[in-house]
Amino acid sequence: MPSAAPSWDFVRSAAAVRVMVEVAGERGVDLRTALSGSGLRPADLREPDLEVEAAQELAVARTIVQALEDEPGLGSAVGLRITLGMFGILGFAMLASRTAREALRLCDRGGYDVLGPLFLRPWIEEREEALHVVCDGRDVPADVRAFITARDLSCSVALLDAISPGRPALRVATTLQDDAGNAFAAALGDWSVRLGSDRNEIIIANHEADQPLPNADEHTIRECERVNRELLARRQRRTDIASEVRAAMLRRRPLVGTLDQIAAERHVEPRTLRRHLAAEGTSFRLLADDVRQAVSSELLQTGLTVDEVATRLGYHDAATFSRAFRRWTGQTPGSMARSASSGIPHDPAHGMMERSLLDDRHPR
Repeated sequence: MPSAAPSWDFVRSAAAVRVMVEVAGERGVDLRTALSGSGLRPADLREPDLEVEAAQELAVARTIVQALEDEPGLGSAVGLRITLGMFGILGFAMLASRTAREALRLCDRGGYDVLGPLFLRPWIEEREEALHVVCDGRDVPADVRAFITARDLSCSVALLDAISPGRPALRVATTLQDDAGNAFAAALGDWSVRLGSDRNEIIIANHEADQPLPNADEHTIRECERVNRELLARRQRRTDIASEVRAAMLRRRPLVGTLDQIAAERHVEPRTLRRHLAAEGTSFRLLADDVRQAVSSELLQTGLTVDEVATRLGYHDAATFSRAFRRWTGQTPGSMARSASSGIPHDPAHGMMERSLLDDRHPR
């Protein structure tokens, strides 16, 4: 089935979400506010193996960027805290590579942009004098593109620094400019940064790229590559139609959209999309209810009024939203909002079992 999904639209580790909310918390954005609109709950982040939809991570990024008024340097502050360990087995394989060139080639063929928590789409250009790591962010949503660019580029530079002895002689070119670009350059310290470029790239001289790395181990590399291939195949198999439709619903403003709109984005007929969802044991309406219920429950607990939440979810009036919310949960949105303001936790037994966007009601 053809898909218009962007390159970053895959299930990923929640590592970057945890780092984003940590940095936001240090700047005065509380956890519940940071997660509002994402369908994630604070309790979810305590799950060690939590995976999230890309759209959920973007929703957190969008909320934080808006709450902090697009603070220059915010993306780099997050990116420099994303560590090699957050890339799991792929990070371990990079550390065991013989050279930086080998580590980057491993990433290029081993799913750096699928097994890692990044959005910029990387590829390698090997030229006569230098190795160019291009990081393409053209399909990242415009409202968070500057934040994601600074975050992912900073992270990539830091990872190369982590695997190399000393500070490698890197040059960085970025589309960032003005205040965002200056803050990014300041965060990278004494690395050479060119602002206002037509693309994002990290440039490493060939002699630097071929310097031996101190933790090289050929046996470890082979084992890591084997496990890496298995993880990549498993994660790619999990990207089914229901997950992709759910992610598309989360990306829309207002949320969800219509069956015809989602089908058009995927370049299929509505009846074809309906048939594929039915084959996975779900329907467009069930997915839409899941998304609206999870997101509205989170928004109501952030202090937004029922009218404001109804507007964000695309309802024409609060009464229509209230009837739908009561159908989903067995209680009114007003009662949930009052419980949140009084500090009384929402009781799932009061209505339907509370669901996050990560539940397994619909198979992935």
